[in-house]
Amino acid sequence: GVQSRVQAPLFRGLRPRGIAATRMESGLGDRKDTSAIVKLDTIPIPRGMKIVCDGRNMCVLEEEDDSEATRTRLNFWVPRLLILGCCMIYGSNFAFGQLLLESAPASVVSGLRFSLAGLALSPFLARLDPELIKPGVLVGLLLAFGYIGQSIALTTVAAGKVGFFCALSVLVCPILEVIFDKKKISPTLIGSAFFALLGVGLMELSHGMMPGLGDLWAFAQPLGFGTAYWLTSKTLRKHPKQTLALTALQTAVVGAIATIWMVGSAAVSGSLLSGSFLAGVLAKPSAMLSLLYTGLFTTAFARIGETRALGKLSSSEASVLMATEPLWAAAFAALLVSEVITMAAVQGGCLIMIACVLSTADKKMVKNVGRALNNVRSSTQDGIATLRGKLSNIKLKLASVGSG
Repeated sequence: GVQSRVQAPLFRGLRPRGIAATRMESGLGDRKDTSAIVKLDTIPIPRGMKIVCDGRNMCVLEEEDDSEATRTRLNFWVPRLLILGCCMIYGSNFAFGQLLLESAPASVVSGLRFSLAGLALSPFLARLDPELIKPGVLVGLLLAFGYIGQSIALTTVAAGKVGFFCALSVLVCPILEVIFDKKKISPTLIGSAFFALLGVGLMELSHGMMPGLGDLWAFAQPLGFGTAYWLTSKTLRKHPKQTLALTALQTAVVGAIATIWMVGSAAVSGSLLSGSFLAGVLAKPSAMLSLLYTGLFTTAFARIGETRALGKLSSSEASVLMATEPLWAAAFAALLVSEVITMAAVQGGCLIMIACVLSTADKKMVKNVGRALNNVRSSTQDGIATLRGKLSNIKLKLASVGSG
């Protein structure tokens, strides 16, 4: 015969502990109709509660103990804070890089920084699948193009501005997906391209001067980094366990290219044999510390932290969080190198950030953002109502004291 069991009212609101809910099942013979099965991952779980299933289509809503609730909160916040921390470290890289360039040429700064980062990540090379050597080297060459462009740009362009141009990497990936992966052009992509062009134009033309060679080198970042991210994403979909090994290979390639650039420049200038090309860095303790920071923290360790966090976040949410990097770049530039942030830079930077967020937006993310904003609005309204109630109580108490 036909059998069906369900207790749907459980999930319409908070119910006492121990009330059970079963998934609806109905069928004739061996054929079951699963159209009415309740998907547990779509059920809103009240705070402090959890669903426990016994494997026989019976699920119970129970209270979480304190340790489990704490663990759940940590699982939510740790990867998000880790991504924001990596963005802060990445953002500081532009200001520290500019400080280093006061002591040594761009070739020396890049050569020392990336050779140091390559050595720090070299232990992960032992895990590399030989099949990934060719795509890893290709991505490393693209990253080297972006990083060398960044180093040259920082010699003549403000650090905050270079940071905002670097953020345009987020737009390159969806454009490449449209060209090579045959994805449809979405309205959000068109909107992001419009805001990006508007932001870049505002930052470039507001001072009344035509873009210089340094500005062109700054655009090597989104081209190199964006293409590298697109290729890496395609590779890691097939080899998800090779993330750290692939990162180590890419960094080693960047280190090798930067070292060749450093040695070649020193040979041309005649300072290679004497070693005087290293004098500017070795003579200043502040330059040495900046080199260690950019080589180990902003290049090697930040990549490891970013990799760990990206394994626990959706790509859309991670991209939105990483869009905060140019804000940190502007903040550190103002703090460390006394860079003046003009109103045009602020406006252009905001337009570029809007473009970055739009480029990663999809229907699900827009829905989630709308839900989050609605929750913020509800919480704000509840807080205001509570505050008004407390103020009313205080007024009543003061009035009673005055009349007494």
